[in-house]
Amino acid sequence: MGYISRVGSDCRAQAGSGGWGSFDYGEPPAVCNASDIVAWVALVPTVFVTWFMLQEESLKTAKPRVLVVEDNKVVQFVAISQLKRCADVEVHVAGNGLEAIKQIQKHDFAFILMDVRMPEMDGLEATRAIRKIEAFLGRRTPIIAVTASENQQQCIEAGMDDYVTKPADYARIIQKWLPSGHQKPA
Repeated sequence: MGYISRVGSDCRAQAGSGGWGSFDYGEPPAVCNASDIVAWVALVPTVFVTWFMLQEESLKTAKPRVLVVEDNKVVQFVAISQLKRCADVEVHVAGNGLEAIKQIQKHDFAFILMDVRMPEMDGLEATRAIRKIEAFLGRRTPIIAVTASENQQQCIEAGMDDYVTKPADYARIIQKWLPSGHQKPA
């Protein structure tokens, strides 16, 4: 059994066998079991460090960043070259969902192109995790599923904003999801 107590702005959380964690980060989410509490307690410090890093990072670059989350090296190469052909962007690559989560903790992205079937952590699970992190950061990065076979409804339910089938039309994605000031003329 776990619980959260709150006195003023000091939150305390305790899981059944764990000790107290104390922090001053605002209201915890509604929780109903110890695993939710432990996950929230573990996530909060990371989120605030990430937020400060993103504030500093956003001042360093004028180009919007795009994250391509794809395990296939050929598809990565095609995505990078097509995105750079269509827009003045800085493209980052993650080979799976775990790498994508690390990337969003380091950088702010204009949008994310997410393959669904990948090793270690698939795109649906990665999207759910990214949405939890972003809920604490108070932002929402568009995530576009780029897949050959997944059910569109599954992608939307996981928190993705759009769905395109492979081979992707990167020019169309850029037109829809990137501000026009960064698009290159056709």
